[in-house]
Amino acid sequence: MRRLRRRLSPLFFGMIFMTLLAAASWGQSSPSSVTGSSGAPRNGAVQMQAVASPSRWFLWEGWQAEDNRNGQAYLWNTSLGYRINRHFTLLAGVPYYDFQLSSAGAGGLGDAYLGLQMRSQLPGLRLTSTLTGTAPTGDRAAGLSSGRATVDFNNRFNHSFGRFVPFVDLGIANTITNESYFVRPVTTYGWVGNLEAGGEFYLTHHLGLGAAGYKILPAGSQSVYNRAGTTPVTNPLAPASTSQTGGASLDRDQGYGAWLDYNPIRWLLLEVSFSHSQHYGLNTVSFTTGYNLLALFQHGR
Repeated sequence: MRRLRRRLSPLFFGMIFMTLLAAASWGQSSPSSVTGSSGAPRNGAVQMQAVASPSRWFLWEGWQAEDNRNGQAYLWNTSLGYRINRHFTLLAGVPYYDFQLSSAGAGGLGDAYLGLQMRSQLPGLRLTSTLTGTAPTGDRAAGLSSGRATVDFNNRFNHSFGRFVPFVDLGIANTITNESYFVRPVTTYGWVGNLEAGGEFYLTHHLGLGAAGYKILPAGSQSVYNRAGTTPVTNPLAPASTSQTGGASLDRDQGYGAWLDYNPIRWLLLEVSFSHSQHYGLNTVSFTTGYNLLALFQHGR
């Protein structure tokens, strides 16, 4: 993987600054207050962060910076959530993207979303179901939206075997959403099924190592909108224009990812990851951080 460019987005510096601020604010937290990973689903339109908060409300700030041969992508995601009870959580938010590609640069708001998450206990399994709808608030010309409303229904099944937690994600949607370790170079519209399977091993109470493989299975007509308004330079199957409509082969994909999670304190998540997309021929390294701002402010009182 090549070195990061010297010209980095201001969003990246903001991400680093806020992460350091959060860590410094929580520096005097008691280790006994830490509960480990948030256990948020790694797939679906909403990366639900339904953490156990001192109040029913939580404000989750998430940042992701990634680098591959296409260039660099930065994602800033702000989510306001409300825990109705121990089973149901509502969440709404909007992402902001910044792309610094080798051929062009672009940025702006993505599609606003509203999600409902349900957690339940099945015999021998935990099930987390997430239903998410989006409104077309992003710029279609920049590839930040398909220009249409979308829906995503994702289900995660997992079970703990001591420190090892395997999982399977099954979902259906009319758009392909980002894995937590890969910001896709395109926005799509068309029905797809998604499958992801993997597991995470908790090395310590605060540190987890995980890996997963995914498969995207489109059905019927598919529309693809290239982000930053340019053709992904490393994808030999990419459309010649900034958008194209075709069959299932247009956006069918499979790949894998691996990550290292670190929860130094209860409301702060740090992650470094690597992923490979077969369809786009991309090897991607990314850094992610996120925390509950409301819990941070309450702690600082």
